[in-house]
Amino acid sequence: MSRSRTLLVAAGLLVVTATGSAPAWSAPPPSGLASPGMLAAMQRDLGLTTAQARDRVAHETTAHRTAKAVRLALGDRQAGMWYDAATGALGVAVTDQSAADQARKVGARPTLVRYDQRHLDQAASAVAALVDRDKPSGVNGWGTDARDNAVVVTVNRTTAPAGLSAQLRGLDGAVRVVETDSSPQQQGGDVRGGDAWTPGTESNCSIGFAATDSTGGKHFLTAGHCTNDYTTSQAAYGKDGSQLGVSGASTNGSTGDYGRVDVTSANWNLSAVVNGYGNGDITVTGSGETVVGQSVCRSGQTTQWHCGTVTQLNYSVNYGSITVTGLTKSDACSEAGDSGGSWVSGTTAVGLHEGGTTNGCHVTTHEAYFEPVNEALTAYGLTLYTGGGSTPPPATGCSGYQSSYSGSLTSSTTTKYEPNGTYYESTASGTHKACLTGPASGADFDLYLQKWNSSTSTWDTVATSNGSTSSESVSYNGTAGYYVYKVVADSGTGSYTLAVTKP
Repeated sequence: MSRSRTLLVAAGLLVVTATGSAPAWSAPPPSGLASPGMLAAMQRDLGLTTAQARDRVAHETTAHRTAKAVRLALGDRQAGMWYDAATGALGVAVTDQSAADQARKVGARPTLVRYDQRHLDQAASAVAALVDRDKPSGVNGWGTDARDNAVVVTVNRTTAPAGLSAQLRGLDGAVRVVETDSSPQQQGGDVRGGDAWTPGTESNCSIGFAATDSTGGKHFLTAGHCTNDYTTSQAAYGKDGSQLGVSGASTNGSTGDYGRVDVTSANWNLSAVVNGYGNGDITVTGSGETVVGQSVCRSGQTTQWHCGTVTQLNYSVNYGSITVTGLTKSDACSEAGDSGGSWVSGTTAVGLHEGGTTNGCHVTTHEAYFEPVNEALTAYGLTLYTGGGSTPPPATGCSGYQSSYSGSLTSSTTTKYEPNGTYYESTASGTHKACLTGPASGADFDLYLQKWNSSTSTWDTVATSNGSTSSESVSYNGTAGYYVYKVVADSGTGSYTLAVTKP
């Protein structure tokens, strides 16, 4: 007999099964809330109260779903998106009223702007061509600012030649120059995100995220400038000084800054944990992208745990000898040695720390850059190592499960909870497995497994499967407790079947 049972009574209260998207539970409904440590760091670094931090994470989760809908509805007819912390909504730049109307229909707040995305891309290319041709000193970096509908170039006024700012502005009306006094620099047990590791005899870097290859081989992602001696099979040492493996691959230049370390020692195990440095560790449940204005937090061995917001996407940073493109820029702080470390949003892995300005964390204005983690995973053919130590299997059919549940998602009901609108109790440790099958085409459904955290009275996401179709699967090895499956329609509508096996 299964040692799991559907929970119908909790704390002496009868649970009422709801017909809508939010069940009337005696406990709060599951959500994408961040861990207590992440919420505490957001309060410290973003100047928020506890309630404001919780609300922000919830609003950002909704904004991500809206962003996906905007991309489907508008394609290249939008000139950038951003999360507006003041309103909790997703903003989108458009150049005509028709696109504005469509954006509004899917829940975004449109702003009519002068330049479309193609014009902004051309302006950014003009800046890149000037830097590549003339190699002027003082150009820190450049990228599109969606909110300002401009290509913003950051220039160090103390090293730039006279007339450079005017020359840049003259390239295109969409170019805006911001002057500063600093320049960027690349910041050089268990495999745990944010912990220190040492490439050979060089200075320390930080671990990003653990990952596996198609044969089960163990690896972790980090910054490419930390693994640039990979051709010599440079030794990689853990924070305790023992060798954990070798540098296996490096990309550091115009296509990005990311690297792979091959974990060859049997004494080192992979972990889905990111070091919170006393603020509560994070267990990553999946990977994803960011939007401008979104809150993000980073972990690294030098400055440890800090949070900020995304300020620009697809940003180019000029280090003099090389220009690294495709980065995400934020206003979080960092210092040398944080390179390669983890960037997360909630329990989602979003990036690998790449570099930042030289003034560190002791001043009030910061810049830090990270490489989108999905680019590195794709480039090396790796799968992120996620919570519970089990990588979700591919959704190749839903046979052999203990039980199944059916439902449907509509334009007005985009979220359902299973089993049957409530949650269940597992009285023993073991593996929770689920396989979701939705519409064959025209829909994108995602699947989340959440567990009740009694110390914080919140539902924490412990496993995620959020591919681009409506077929998803998760596998999570967890302890006893209360669990629920959350089925979300990122786009489209239709019926689904969720097959489940409980411990």
